[in-house]
Amino acid sequence: MPSRRRHRRKSLAAEPAAPAARRIQSASDAHALARELLSEDRERPVVVVTVPREHEDSHIDADRVAREVTGLADVVVLATQDATWALSRRLPDRSQVYGGAGRVYPVGTAWTEAPHLAPLAFAYSAEDTEQATRKLVSDTLAILGRDREDEPPATSQPLVTGTVSQLVAPSRALVTLDDGGVASVMAELTVAGVTIDGLLAVGQRVRGRHDADNRLLDLRGELVATEVALAGLTRGDVVPVRVASVGDDAVKVLVHPALARTVPRERVTSNPIDSLRSLFSEGEVVAARVAWIEDGLPQLRLDDVDDDDPVVPAPALLPWGPPWLTLPEPPGELAPVSMNGAPPASELEVAASDDGAPSEEPSEEDASTERTPRGAARTLSLTVDALRARLRIENARLQASELERDEAVRRAREIDLELQAAREELQAMRTRLRNQGQQLAKEREARAAERRALRSGRGAEAGTVGPAFLDPEEQWRHEVYLAWVERIPASDKARLPLPAGWTVGPAFLDSLEELEGVTRAKVAAVVVEVLTGLAKELPGRDLHRLRVAESGSAPYVVREDGAACWRAALQRETPGARRLHYWELPGGSIELSRVVAHDDTTP
Repeated sequence: MPSRRRHRRKSLAAEPAAPAARRIQSASDAHALARELLSEDRERPVVVVTVPREHEDSHIDADRVAREVTGLADVVVLATQDATWALSRRLPDRSQVYGGAGRVYPVGTAWTEAPHLAPLAFAYSAEDTEQATRKLVSDTLAILGRDREDEPPATSQPLVTGTVSQLVAPSRALVTLDDGGVASVMAELTVAGVTIDGLLAVGQRVRGRHDADNRLLDLRGELVATEVALAGLTRGDVVPVRVASVGDDAVKVLVHPALARTVPRERVTSNPIDSLRSLFSEGEVVAARVAWIEDGLPQLRLDDVDDDDPVVPAPALLPWGPPWLTLPEPPGELAPVSMNGAPPASELEVAASDDGAPSEEPSEEDASTERTPRGAARTLSLTVDALRARLRIENARLQASELERDEAVRRAREIDLELQAAREELQAMRTRLRNQGQQLAKEREARAAERRALRSGRGAEAGTVGPAFLDPEEQWRHEVYLAWVERIPASDKARLPLPAGWTVGPAFLDSLEELEGVTRAKVAAVVVEVLTGLAKELPGRDLHRLRVAESGSAPYVVREDGAACWRAALQRETPGARRLHYWELPGGSIELSRVVAHDDTTP
């Protein structure tokens, strides 16, 4: 353990790498990369980005990832299919990366046994570029943050002060230092699992250790102690908490990132037939009441909170900072949208409040830490305002000093390009908000109604049951079997048996976890149709072999072992309709490949 700690310290103090991704073309270089990834002596995380088949470059902006993690991690692009498959063959099952996806490989080799420790980001088209790029950066920083949790801030670095000038959602803040310099604060490197607007606010004064080489400001030494942050709580207070996990007999919540409280069933619901997993989901923010104080720490209950109860703000994690959690806002009317893409006047007024702090964004109610479209649009609006202010400053500098003219022109151009990109992203976000907002409100209202019914005992039968198996593949096989039992009538089960020889490909379960827009139950039902041969009798499945190109005369996709790639429809006549890819092996058995979007034809 001491040697690993030295490795991490060396990584964070190393000279910053060139702000561009390294590109690998050949199989031999990919083999060398595999040896690097599997080495226990590796000192920094490695981000690997792949290029989709028949594309010249990845949909993920690898160079931007490299700039964001300069000096902290290495970024590599597998620029050819030969390099991609050469690396895949050298890595353990379910830890590979291909098809245009990106993956972060942490220091050490624990990820070879637990692939979820090496998080994936998928980019199926250019529309996914921004989201996938941000996810890779955030995942990399989160891994670095976990690695240095037991390390105090480096005392060799100077202690500086400054003012927060801008928040760049979801994880970065810009701080203008008192000496005129600029440094970044990374949420993932400060407190794990907390977004930047749960740590800092525009205008907030901060103090921390300055890493000038990487232009980072470490605020961990200024974090408010947990017992101090919670000292003001008293019996009867209602406070926001985040659900950490849900079991059969208890719900674990975070009242502070460093303090988890277990709430037993008797303090969650009085209905003995309630399923706790139906009432709460991991990651959502809910209200809890302080039942009593024990040894200076709150004991909570979740069954004694009314919608109109006043809520005590969650504690700040840094001096003069914002609450680290906020309760989700109830669904309401959609915000007005300007046809030219500019923020509505009411929204600009909120952004320019007297105290200079950003307005609160609604929290998500599911396990994801991603913002709602409305919240993301609000953040982007604030970003546009901040970029406009920076542009005005640079123009003033241009006029004020002839000696600084050339540098000011260059910086103003860079900011102008960044401003244009933010405008375009904001317009796209507002368009999606217009299309998705009403549906989102309906879904939230339906979920609230379901919870009310469950708490009253009327909706107990709608409760969900937790996984039957800890192993993801065993759980999936169980779901497929249950789908076969339900999908195939008793009179046809002898004619349409579920075969025993089907397999799950290395990328299938990861694609299933990333799936949106279609349920696991629907996928399981279609898999049953494929395994039993029923899919060949159903025109709606649009069953056909995959070709190497869109031309009808192009050859079929055939793997080296002779397996043929097939494609079945999970959805029809919907944007981004999902498809099931699978391999039919020479002996007739089936290997599940991936669940993909309609336009993803990579086998």
